[in-house]
Amino acid sequence: MESQAYLAAQFWLLLATWIISAGAAVYAYWMGRTRARRDDVDKSIGELEDRVTTVERDQYHTPTHQDLGRVYERLNETNNALAELTGKLGSLATSLGRVESYLLNHRRSGD
Repeated sequence: MESQAYLAAQFWLLLATWIISAGAAVYAYWMGRTRARRDDVDKSIGELEDRVTTVERDQYHTPTHQDLGRVYERLNETNNALAELTGKLGSLATSLGRVESYLLNHRRSGD
């Protein structure tokens, strides 16, 4: 027969083995989850770096404040020229109306 001390030691050793095994399993599970999260974070950071690179590359093609100033200046010049042409066309239409009226009235009086 085995002694009580031997059985107690065997029990405690078996219990310690199970606890260490469970701890190792929990540790392996936790590290796997952490690694997966790190991989996701690394992937997200890579995608973000690509997006920033794209934005920086596209930024070089955008007009500057000076470019927009020149565009607005040319637009104002075009608007002024159009206003001038509108005034001239109005005067021309009035003159043409007078000529037409004269011709219509003069022809009537000549008949």
